[in-house]
Formats: sequence, C-alpha cells, structure tokens
Amino acid sequence: GYTHVRNYPNDYSGSGVLMGIFSFSEKTCVRKLKQSNEKAFKQLFDFYYPKIVSYYYTRIQDKEQSEDLAQSVFIRLWKTRESVDSEKQFSSFIFTIARNQLIDFFRKSSEEMVELSDHLMPVYDILETEKISDQILVLLEQVNPQQRITFLLHRLDGLSYKEIAEHFNISVKAVEKRVSTVLTFLRKSLLTKETHL
Repeated sequence: GYTHVRNYPNDYSGSGVLMGIFSFSEKTCVRKLKQSNEKAFKQLFDFYYPKIVSYYYTRIQDKEQSEDLAQSVFIRLWKTRESVDSEKQFSSFIFTIARNQLIDFFRKSSEEMVELSDHLMPVYDILETEKISDQILVLLEQVNPQQRITFLLHRLDGLSYKEIAEHFNISVKAVEKRVSTVLTFLRKSLLTKETHL
C-alpha cells in the first residue's frame, strides 16, 4: 500500500499549487498511477490535496475534518487506481470521489443534525464560476441544516434532485420541497432587506 500519504504540504491556501508551477503531464501521471507508480501518485497528491482540503473546508468549516476527508479521498484513489480512466479528465474523477465522501459524511451525521449545523459555516466554492454572495451565505446559516445541505448540493455541487434523493434515501418530492423552502426563504429575506434600505 501507499505509506507516505500523510506527507502533505501545509499550504492550505492553494497558493503553492497554482497551475503552471508543476511541470508534469497529468495524463502521464494518471497512466503511471494505474501501474502503481508511487511518484506519480505523490505528484497528483501534491497538486490536488490543497484543492480538496479547500473544497471540504468551505463546506464544513472544520480544518481537521477537512484534512481527514481529503486523506480518505487519496486512500480511495490509491485503492482504485487501476480503474482510473487516463483518457478522461482526472479533476472530474477526483472531485467526484470528494463529493461522494462529503455526502457520506453528511449522511452519517444526519442523526446529529443539530451538531452538524454548527459546522456548516459560510460556503465559498473553490471554482470562481460558482460563487454565492456573502448576503446569501449569512441567510443560509438560518435555515434547517437538512435543507441547507440539500440546497448546497444542488446549487453548488450541481447534483440533480434525483441524485440527492438517492444519496439520502428520500423522495424526489422531498428534495424539491427542501430546495423550494430555502429559495422561498431567501427571496422573502432579500426582499425584506431591500424594503428596509
């Protein structure tokens, strides 16, 4: 197995892994990874680990838990390395693993939703194209944690109602109701703020 998985960089801002700094071919790395090449795994790890920590941290606002979840993504990657498709975009593959781990984390925590709500702090997506305004983030802190998780998975992670329903073992109607309730709350709250300006 891969034994150096905990030797990760301490720069969680991602500034040390900007595009262009690494002079490696991702496709070549992925092909080598499939052949159990540990150096290739380390290069992919060094590049993607801070991004995945950021992905988790923006959603649960817990540094230690974010690091643990990111570690588990790479452990899973190493275990399933032979099934990685080197012709497909690796970032999509690794973030699909990350998203599934996040859903598992939420699902396991669903019985402790009250405590979980304390971890669901303001959410900023690492992708510049999918930002949520500060005003909406503040309002989202006021909604039911289950509704908030459902809303974020749909709006921020792009999961369909059907996918969310399957992940949480609830009906599509229940998912629709959660998202609709949050949207109604946001509209009302934003309108109220505007009328008081």
